Amino acid sequence: MGRPGVHKSPLILMGTPALPHTWAPLFRFWGAPPRFWGAPFAPLIFCAAPFVPPPELELVQNAVFTDPTDQSAWVYLRCILSRAPPPPRVICVHVDREDATLAVIFSRPVKVNPTCPELKVTMDGSALAGPWRSGEGRPRPGHTWLCALPAPPTDSPAHLEVTWAGSAPRQVTLLPGEAEAWWQEPIVERELFWPELGVAEAQVLQEQVQVCRELLELEPQSRGCLLTLALLLAALDPRGGAREIRDHLESLRAADPLRSGFVADVQSRFEAALAVLGAGEGLSLANKGLRSVPFLERMAAVSRLELVGNELRELPAALGALRSLRELDLSDNHVTEVGVAPPLPRLRLLRLDRNPIGHASALAPLAAWPRLALLGLAETPLGSAPGGPAHLAELLPGVDVTFS
Repeated sequence: MGRPGVHKSPLILMGTPALPHTWAPLFRFWGAPPRFWGAPFAPLIFCAAPFVPPPELELVQNAVFTDPTDQSAWVYLRCILSRAPPPPRVICVHVDREDATLAVIFSRPVKVNPTCPELKVTMDGSALAGPWRSGEGRPRPGHTWLCALPAPPTDSPAHLEVTWAGSAPRQVTLLPGEAEAWWQEPIVERELFWPELGVAEAQVLQEQVQVCRELLELEPQSRGCLLTLALLLAALDPRGGAREIRDHLESLRAADPLRSGFVADVQSRFEAALAVLGAGEGLSLANKGLRSVPFLERMAAVSRLELVGNELRELPAALGALRSLRELDLSDNHVTEVGVAPPLPRLRLLRLDRNPIGHASALAPLAAWPRLALLGLAETPLGSAPGGPAHLAELLPGVDVTFS
């Protein structure tokens, strides 16, 4: 089946430039496991080449109409609209006077050595030596890195400056009497949904949307087309096109039930990105079917987070980025233990109602959370376990635990 008005040929991709061997993982069929290249909402998309002229773009369009089931053509189409993701950069700096801690949050996971020369901090002109530690409680690349601060002055402002790998410095001023202060980079919609599309003009993307819609009329179950169309719409107008994007992702899940987990991850990222765009001090991601929580690094200023009714099995390690979080509701998930989640310095209320938590020891790490005062465990197996509540009271003596 060829695109209307376009010559149909099995050799339609002849004449396109040879692909570097580093692109080989991109050209997989749908049945292969997906690869994520650090982009928050761009599965199977990575390209270091400049934008390809329209004639080649038309050749690839011909290819997808010739054989809509050939996933390599769809990957190539997304690839030629893309560019390499930008290098990691500092997107938030948070200063906590009471905990004497500086938190630096990055756009992508990085590995900071304890005495990393790439990450430099000064306070009132004097360099801070570190050392740096992960804000996610594990020695691997992460979004959040912490450094102990000397006691800031109480009678004058404290000026802090953070520089990463030669980039522009980020500055924060902690005023007398303030408990915390932060700088946060404004969020750009396109970076959340398809950051690699920076080289493609909106008109080009609109043309590709029309191409995909034409093909869907002929092949409504084309998996590559459904995914590409959802990504294009998310890049162009995520809020205005939210309903259509959700419909295409649901159709994609139905078209290939064996890859429903992959589609669920894409859906989770889309819903989380929409919520982040509208977030204030509070953010709700209730009943979104989330198996993970993307974009936590973009929620540093959130003080209330609602994750009720999802598919989470533990507290995400990336919660360490939420330095101002006071209330967290994880009721009606599948949480069985705290896991590797780091202590949240300002959290006072944690709700874990109706989660399958059966042992007090699963909550023992909460003893390290300095301000945790209220813990909700209504309708959990722990409430009826012999000796369970008493054991938990010993582990968390300063926390008011409710089982009803």
